[in-house]
Amino acid sequence: MDLEDPDEVYELAVEALRRFRGAMGPTTAEVEEADVMRAILGEVRAIRDGLER
Repeated sequence: MDLEDPDEVYELAVEALRRFRGAMGPTTAEVEEADVMRAILGEVRAIRDGLER
């Protein structure tokens, strides 16, 4: 297979990768934040349960 313009193909691939990574960024951050919030909530509940005893 012979490409007529390899630089153009490279640029298209790089741009597609940037779009993909940009679309994934906020989703990943939201999932991580939700996990952290659940962990904090679990700790707060454990503290409250310990104080009530």
